[in-house]
Amino acid sequence: MDPWALVHYMEALHVVVHMEYASIALLFYDYWLTIGKLLKPSREIRFVWDKTPWSLGRALFLITRYMPFVGTFLTLHVDVIRFASLPSCAKWTQAAVYFNVADIVIAEIILTLRVTAIWARNRKIAISLVTIFVGLVIVAVAMVATVHVGQNPFGEALYQAYGVCPPYFAGTNALSVAYMALVAYETLLLGLTLIKAIGHWREPGSSSFINVFFADGISYNCFILASSTANIIIRYRAPSDYINFLAPLQPVLHSILTGRMMIHLRREAVFAERTATLDTRTGLNFASTPRNGSAPIQTSGIEFTEAINFDDTETFTDFDVESRVDYRRTHARSWFGER
Repeated sequence: MDPWALVHYMEALHVVVHMEYASIALLFYDYWLTIGKLLKPSREIRFVWDKTPWSLGRALFLITRYMPFVGTFLTLHVDVIRFASLPSCAKWTQAAVYFNVADIVIAEIILTLRVTAIWARNRKIAISLVTIFVGLVIVAVAMVATVHVGQNPFGEALYQAYGVCPPYFAGTNALSVAYMALVAYETLLLGLTLIKAIGHWREPGSSSFINVFFADGISYNCFILASSTANIIIRYRAPSDYINFLAPLQPVLHSILTGRMMIHLRREAVFAERTATLDTRTGLNFASTPRNGSAPIQTSGIEFTEAINFDDTETFTDFDVESRVDYRRTHARSWFGER
């Protein structure tokens, strides 16, 4: 083995490790933005954790939100540990790859459910998407599973010289095929979203909910598609030692963008229901007056458990209104945009 090839690989590994640190930092930064504020409850607290019943949407959100922390730390662990046994290196590498694949698959399930919601749960669209998605997942996972982790381009020379875990997936195109399948499916989702978006934006009086529904979906789809495409370009155009340069960023972007999309859809669904209710105050039904003289107000979709003085002209802020909303009454499908 050429010693300079080992040196070049270690230089490239140093760069890739920095990208892994950057990906972890991005995860924590996004976490701080959405849940880490101490002065008032964050949107994730209000729309995910507080008074929110368990549903498929909530479960998928929590998985796509927090599982990437495991995958990214495993990836970093594989590249920074030194002189672990080769069998341990192989197991850690497999675990990291499968966690990252699972992260991306969960995010794609969320995007699929969103597109299905856009098409009003059209049976043909839903069946077609599920069939294509399952087929591509089987192909991608099969390609990854067939990689023999006992072989790598450097043999044991790299391990003996520097103690690093060998790059087991560097000598195979398995991940390239997986990224191609991902790009093909994301292109399909983006196309279906654009078809519906063009039709809705031509209609007069589009609501804020509809605008968020499509704007978030299209922009996030474009970012994710660009990231997947960049990974393919890197794997075929960059020097072989740098083929994993953008790989740590892929599951992180899937997690952040799909998670934010779901929070935005959830928030807009709650606000849309609240706005519709407040706009029909003349149709409110009042229950019997309690002993303290205040009247609890019951609406068709939202409960205000404290009395409201109708002579008060104060304008509710987003936080004030959100704090009065009973999220349990908001439809569970609002996670994906269904109303």
